[in-house]
Amino acid sequence: MSKQELLEDSLLSINTAVRMFLREDITRPYAACKNLGGFLWSLVGMYRCRAVLHFLLQADVDGYFEDLHRGALTYLTLLKAYYQGFDVDRARVNAYTDEPLLCAMAAGNFELAHEIDVLMPKQLNGPDGQEFLTYTNLLRALASGDEPLTLRAFQEFQRTCTGKFRFDRDMAVLASLVHKDAAAFNKGLLEYLSLFDQLSPEEQQELDPGAGDIDIKALALIQVARRAGVPLTVEHRMLPPELLEPRIRIPQDGYPAWP
Repeated sequence: MSKQELLEDSLLSINTAVRMFLREDITRPYAACKNLGGFLWSLVGMYRCRAVLHFLLQADVDGYFEDLHRGALTYLTLLKAYYQGFDVDRARVNAYTDEPLLCAMAAGNFELAHEIDVLMPKQLNGPDGQEFLTYTNLLRALASGDEPLTLRAFQEFQRTCTGKFRFDRDMAVLASLVHKDAAAFNKGLLEYLSLFDQLSPEEQQELDPGAGDIDIKALALIQVARRAGVPLTVEHRMLPPELLEPRIRIPQDGYPAWP
């Protein structure tokens, strides 16, 4: 099966699953819906993946930005449902979830990112996850635009995560944003994206469909840079020009909105 066919099959499967969740599984009122948190969390990932597939398969820029918003807004619904005492497992509501935040940031919707940040916990639920916490805290600070907060968050991230393989690849590009160093940002961004070209076929298969062609995190950090006045001067296959201009595309339907 060709790569194109694999992506098309993935899009078909996601669309089928999204329809099932919205029509059958997520019932109203939310207070009576069993496993509400599980369904909502699954949709967050599906919308993020579908955003990429919309662009790769259909060159649908509006569809891309609308699904980024659907992913972020669905997580916002999950957070609100949790605080209302609905059926949302506490594990779904933690201080280090970054995907919905990155979706909002990649769309250039920092107001939505702020809404998510306000409702996300600030502390860990248990003893594990300190590295992920400091990483996500830095993303939250970058989204806020608060420079003193961002500097403190970066210093904590640096202390906690330097030398850790999972975070070493992000260190340079995040540091460049904190210090608003355009040359370092563009160099670090290229180095980060080049890692995708070095993945083995087996590692590529572990990625979500399309994630080896479009990287939401890189696009989110570019929006942070744009807002901070740090220019993007490099080109890369994973940075389509159409996705570099932010679009606030709040969808009117197709996701479980908060009542």
